[in-house]
Amino acid sequence: MIPLFGYLYNKGNNEGRAVSILNIFPYFVLGFIAMIFFRNVGDQIVQVQNYNNETWNTFISYTKDIAKICLTMAMAAVGISTNLGELKEMGYKPFVVGLIAAVTVGLVSIISIQFFEEITSLL
Repeated sequence: MIPLFGYLYNKGNNEGRAVSILNIFPYFVLGFIAMIFFRNVGDQIVQVQNYNNETWNTFISYTKDIAKICLTMAMAAVGISTNLGELKEMGYKPFVVGLIAAVTVGLVSIISIQFFEEITSLL
């Protein structure tokens, strides 16, 4: 969803020039995908190979704690760098786009959760 919204936003602002997905792609998404892959592979190795489950659980616990700290620092940095005067000059359109994006992601998440719950209950 994030690359799609970035592409659509920049497409309207570039008046005839080509929009490259690579120039607007948020690379942190690749980090999220890598962490999802790492966690799933790790869980499968622990479950299938019967490795030391306690070590893996401790590692996951520490990783969650570090993630909370990093997220807190990132949110504080966003708050500190926010200029209310610039927000007022931008108008309401960016907030509407953000609201639409948040609602879309929320709806897709809820639908996906319901869908996968139905699938797993059938198995």
